[in-house]
Amino acid sequence: MPGWLGRVFIALGAVGLAFFLAVQVLALKDSAVLPHGIGALERGAAYPVLATEIIAGVGLLVESARLRNRSPQDSGRAAAIAA
Repeated sequence: MPGWLGRVFIALGAVGLAFFLAVQVLALKDSAVLPHGIGALERGAAYPVLATEIIAGVGLLVESARLRNRSPQDSGRAAAIAA
């Protein structure tokens, strides 16, 4: 996995966690009614998970296509380097 992709996943996780904590703080108030707009915050907590899954899936598809399109000569060279 490229280093930049790991940083993107960490950033998306941090955003989702921040929204989740905001929802929890607002839901713990001493009111019987949830504040207006709390649903948007909840979506902000859930959508980074979905975005991470989509990005990971696209990354796997791209890497799979890249490996399939490599020439046999390239794979032999990579095996010789690894040995």
